[in-house]
Amino acid sequence: MSRKVYYSTSIFTADSLNTISGAVVVEGENILYVGDKAGAEKYLEGAEVEDLGDKTIAPGLIDSHTHFFLTGRMLTFSIFADPSYTEERIVKEMKELIKERPGKPFYFVWGYDPGTAGKITTKKLDEYFGKDTATVAIDLTGHAGGFSSKALELAGWDPNDIPEGSVVEYEDDGSVSYIGETLFLKFLAVLVNEATDEEIDMAIDELGAHMNKNGYTSTIEVLPLGGIELWNERKYRERAKEKSLPLRIAINTALEDGPSQWLKFRDDWQWDFAFHVGLKVFVDGVPQGSESAWLEEPYASRSDWYGEPCIDMDYLRKMVKEANDMGIGVRAHCTGDRSFNEMVRAFMQSDNTYPVNCIEHGMMISEKSKDLIQEYTKTKTLGVNSQPELLGIDSVSKISEMFLGKERAEKIWPHKSLQESGATVCFSSDCPNAFGDISTVFRYSVNRLADEPQSPYANVGLGMQESFSPAETLIALTANPAKTMGKENILGKLKPGFKADIAIFDQNIFELDKDAYDQIEVYKTVLNGKEVYEK
Repeated sequence: MSRKVYYSTSIFTADSLNTISGAVVVEGENILYVGDKAGAEKYLEGAEVEDLGDKTIAPGLIDSHTHFFLTGRMLTFSIFADPSYTEERIVKEMKELIKERPGKPFYFVWGYDPGTAGKITTKKLDEYFGKDTATVAIDLTGHAGGFSSKALELAGWDPNDIPEGSVVEYEDDGSVSYIGETLFLKFLAVLVNEATDEEIDMAIDELGAHMNKNGYTSTIEVLPLGGIELWNERKYRERAKEKSLPLRIAINTALEDGPSQWLKFRDDWQWDFAFHVGLKVFVDGVPQGSESAWLEEPYASRSDWYGEPCIDMDYLRKMVKEANDMGIGVRAHCTGDRSFNEMVRAFMQSDNTYPVNCIEHGMMISEKSKDLIQEYTKTKTLGVNSQPELLGIDSVSKISEMFLGKERAEKIWPHKSLQESGATVCFSSDCPNAFGDISTVFRYSVNRLADEPQSPYANVGLGMQESFSPAETLIALTANPAKTMGKENILGKLKPGFKADIAIFDQNIFELDKDAYDQIEVYKTVLNGKEVYEK
């Protein structure tokens, strides 16, 4: 069995916020030893030794909320727009993409800012790229966009079949213009799901390679709408069994699937590299743009509008209690403070303390939220899977302030408040809304746009009171998500007996100045004892 010894003066075990100087010894798929150099001497015979100097060694990073398959597919036929992109630039790059990759079934723009480029509607897409080309322009909320006429046709547009929780805008002539929330997510899933085995492999491997490059060894896959068919189950099973997946992938299936399917998925998916972790449900949408987050106080943009849940709450409470009583955790999409509070109350129904329930996003909380978290976490763990990179939505314009007002906008993504209230804060990319770029995660978690020269929050930051330290940022990427996954005894820390999932940075990240976080890169990533990436 192969053995490797890594020496470093900066080892972050994730057992505390401190680092140690010494060695990490890996044997086979597991960590054999972590401690001082003297203690590692007995493991040197026959071992490969690498002295990393002051490069920081940390547990392999865990992205706790991704749309992994969707993102991998989209990498092959999309442009990903920075919020600063103008309409002219988007059109130019899309035309280049279509020319370079002809014959694709559809093409996407992802993440553009309507405040910068204006809304890219059905009418505009038809004008720019033709009615016979399937194009979709998805805005920075990730929950709304314009579909060309061809894309609408392929997705199955029916004006008489608009599901509850959808937002649909129309032109003056009655034709569809822009689609958001439930119908948007349904259409997106329909378009992206069609794939050959070769394309599925490409999706898995391309995104996996990107994430390995950023130090990730595990991810939690959140299905867009639920339903195992979106997972291309057969292909994932094959690769999970042969351990050829580039990441450990924890699977969320849909709460709406019902108890028999919950148990089937949980029992069927129990491999090292693919395992069931909980049930996903949408409670609301997003505050920016569609104003579909469910708030305690009205929107600044519409003084009579609080948003509303996108699911029947009595039904939701019943299903949550049933799942929790069976020992299965629920992960609920909540961006508004009202949806957050209602879900914590729903989580309180069951006396079963085993399953870890999570709030996905937790973009906004109130004082009432803090009280509820404190009460809940007296006996149970509450995970909150947050996305520091999505502060980038406000990197060019004050779009959150437009919809929420200045006071609430300065409290979004409240990492420190959540942590101090007792929540287990986990970081994630929500890719393809962001891509887990590790330097951006650190910059936005610690500096919160203060080091973004083009941002209206340059120098002052957006809600600096919610800033995390570098060590807290790493905990939110390692030990905390492992705990919410139920894998805290084998993942998320550098400890003997744990899986040898390791991220090695190219320098001592704890000695960097705050304005140098854009220089953070990963030197090596180790997955299950194998070096899967090297700079």
